[in-house]
Amino acid sequence: MQAKSSKNYLITGLINGLLILSINSFGQNPNPDVPLKNGVLLFNSGFEPGSRVVHGTDPFTSDDNIFGIDSSVPPPNDWRNNVNLGSWNFQYQQGDTTQRKLRIVPDPVNPENNVLSFWVRDQWVNAGGNTVGRIQANLRTSDEGYINGIKELYQKNKMFVHEDVAVFNNYLSTGKFFTILEIWNNTGWEEDPYRFRIAIGIGKAKNESTGDICFVVYGQDELNYVTIWEERNSNIPVPVGEWITMEYYMKEGDGQNGRFWMTMTREGGEKQVIFDVHNFTHNRKNPNPNGITFYNPLKVYITDKDAMAFLKSHNKSIHLYFDDFEVWRGNLP
Repeated sequence: MQAKSSKNYLITGLINGLLILSINSFGQNPNPDVPLKNGVLLFNSGFEPGSRVVHGTDPFTSDDNIFGIDSSVPPPNDWRNNVNLGSWNFQYQQGDTTQRKLRIVPDPVNPENNVLSFWVRDQWVNAGGNTVGRIQANLRTSDEGYINGIKELYQKNKMFVHEDVAVFNNYLSTGKFFTILEIWNNTGWEEDPYRFRIAIGIGKAKNESTGDICFVVYGQDELNYVTIWEERNSNIPVPVGEWITMEYYMKEGDGQNGRFWMTMTREGGEKQVIFDVHNFTHNRKNPNPNGITFYNPLKVYITDKDAMAFLKSHNKSIHLYFDDFEVWRGNLP
């Protein structure tokens, strides 16, 4: 009896050990460069019926908004009543409908599909006295203020860059021409001493003014926006006239633990890593960073007067479409 009992204990121990090993192996990341799935979906929309743009009453000053429930996707899908997020609005900072428009329109490829359209063809002087062209979604991750910030943010959406934007391929300049997404870790307009932002845009790489447009990203802090890090990927041009799937991931951290990761996938193609930055994603002097409480997940923002003049001289506009938008708290799906 004793020998049999010991044998049983041995077999049981081996089985338990194998189970633990199997579970641990399953939980390990086969690719340590990509975070494991461990997230909570905060909101998603395909801009289908149920989502409707509500225009401001004064086209020169008012912002627009999207209301309704997008029944084409599962909850959370309510634009105005979402316990996972705070408030939405879509901001122009003045201008008029001859200069900028936000609309839900038919897909330029598949008219039976609805998409969100951002169209900017000019600049204007905003309330702060700055000359800009702007349409941006403002998303507060918590209406309770700066308490429940997101430490790890993941966003996925489709984007269609209109053929007009390709005119910048012939623009003999470098830098970021306009912004398409901006992540704030402590906001800038409130003169917060610990503000920080990551801005993603479309432009050209340094010393390559004759090349095609590419994605540009930088991280900045301090009150006067000191650039801490910057990358421009001229090896992968921005596709125009087709849908691409964009993915963004930001993890709050310092120079060793912070991370910004961005990919692009063309229809029928493989995922391409555009940026994988390991650096500060909060203000370098912030003793207690508290995550993202506000960001601009969808955006067109241009302050470069020469770039806008070049665009207008060719009778072109900055026109982007967006679809299948998701925002998550946590790691990459």
